[in-house]
Amino acid sequence: MSPAAAEASHVAALDGLRGLAALVVVLRHTVNAMPMPVAWRSEILAGPLALVQNSQGAIQLFFVLSGWVLAASLARGAPGPLGWLPFYVRRIFRIHVPFVCAGLFAFALSRIWSVPNEEAVTIWLRKSSIHPSFGALLASFTFPGTAAGLVPIGWTLTIEMIYSFALPAIALLARPTRGLALLALAIAGLFTPWRIAWFGLDFALGVVAFQQRDAIARAIQVLPGAVRAAIPLLGLALLHVPYWYRLVPIGTAPGRTPREIAVMGVGSVLLVISALALPRFARAIGSRPCRFLGRISYGVYLLHRPLLTLLAPLVLVPTLVASKLIEIHGVTLPSVAALLALMIGGSIALAVPFHRFVEEPAIAAGQRVSRALERALGMRGTERRERSPSLLP
Repeated sequence: MSPAAAEASHVAALDGLRGLAALVVVLRHTVNAMPMPVAWRSEILAGPLALVQNSQGAIQLFFVLSGWVLAASLARGAPGPLGWLPFYVRRIFRIHVPFVCAGLFAFALSRIWSVPNEEAVTIWLRKSSIHPSFGALLASFTFPGTAAGLVPIGWTLTIEMIYSFALPAIALLARPTRGLALLALAIAGLFTPWRIAWFGLDFALGVVAFQQRDAIARAIQVLPGAVRAAIPLLGLALLHVPYWYRLVPIGTAPGRTPREIAVMGVGSVLLVISALALPRFARAIGSRPCRFLGRISYGVYLLHRPLLTLLAPLVLVPTLVASKLIEIHGVTLPSVAALLALMIGGSIALAVPFHRFVEEPAIAAGQRVSRALERALGMRGTERRERSPSLLP
């Protein structure tokens, strides 16, 4: 494979990973909204279906991808501390502008949704069936977050933006000793009481993987074929170890302890490395449908939860059926299938225009402002366009 072809394949594969991870988040949250026996939910999380239910693992994969993509974006910019300013401008436009638009969209939906019946949805979903004031919403826009509770998944945007601002320092720390010093510092963060510090390992792994990408690729190429093929499988296994080996209480999601986060972080970086260094794996996840999902994944990620809050009470209503074999605590399998289909199709349908009319203009505006800033500072801009978001989708 030529270097140019390899680079194109790599970008496509990373987009594919991002798109599949966004779809996992949608599936998990949809299932979270469905009332069902605790034993059933435990079996879903502990069995093979955990592969498409591990939203925490998907989020950590986003963070590792963020470390990789942001390190690449920073490397293409002007060198030195002044070069960080245009980088920060691009990040604010890329993350914050779509977040604000998603918050306004969720606020509009909140005017028409109602607090659902306790029997129709889970308590988890009822917590997002709120009606904040417009003033509270505007106050929440000062920094990416949950948009006054209307976009609960926005807690990850807070972490994303914090590490985006810390990224230049992280990249500098990754240069000496081939990134070992940075990884040691990130591991030390796992022993602090601050949950935000725990996720530093994900970003550090992504940054080091980018900076050492050539060495990693050479090391992988000398491995036997069977060992290379096992790398993505090992990554998937580690991503789901907290479910399958009961590192977390039955029926709950991982990500609440440093140990769980560390295990899933290592699994995530193995998947990223596989997408970059294993052509067959890269082609599989870099297929056209996966690339499409990757392009619109930020919109899918931001908009699916308000859509779920609106649709779930309308679909998951207690119904009487002739056969109790297809009844799940008053919610029928047809209604479960209908909600899953509506959520996947609806999230994609919303994300397509969101990408076209919100994300792309925000990216373009960020590029224009960053280039103007570079000219004002007397720098020669090297960044032309941020082809894909870091996180998220």
